[in-house]
Amino acid sequence: MSALTVHPGHPPGPQPVVEGLLTMLAVVTVCLLVAGYGRGVHELWARRGPGRVVPVWRVAAFGLGLLVVLGAEQGPVHRAAESSFAGHMAQHMLLLLVAGPLLAAGAAGLPLSLAAPLPVRRLLARWRVAPWARRLRRPTGYAFL
Repeated sequence: MSALTVHPGHPPGPQPVVEGLLTMLAVVTVCLLVAGYGRGVHELWARRGPGRVVPVWRVAAFGLGLLVVLGAEQGPVHRAAESSFAGHMAQHMLLLLVAGPLLAAGAAGLPLSLAAPLPVRRLLARWRVAPWARRLRRPTGYAFL
């Protein structure tokens, strides 16, 4: 038997300090995303009216997508992923097939950019009209060339 099959990838059991820090980092990141998205949506709805630029279903999709990410990364699915390959693959499927489309349907670009400070917004606006960024926004046009 080779040494690669005998040696475990990491010591048995989670390291509580590292696990706790990663959990806090994930929760803080999600909270910052929620706060930024909420501020941007609030600003859009205050300017144009509730549900006008970003419909309510998009806000709900973004919120559900973040909940799925938290559930997959910190909930029972995460514990199953630590102990079995099937749980690990279930975690991947949740993130790719459920959370990804929900977050994309949330259309977070405009609300998050409106939540940023004015200098960051100006920088994002300059990048958005740059030639390289315009090419990136039209990938299907280049796929058929």
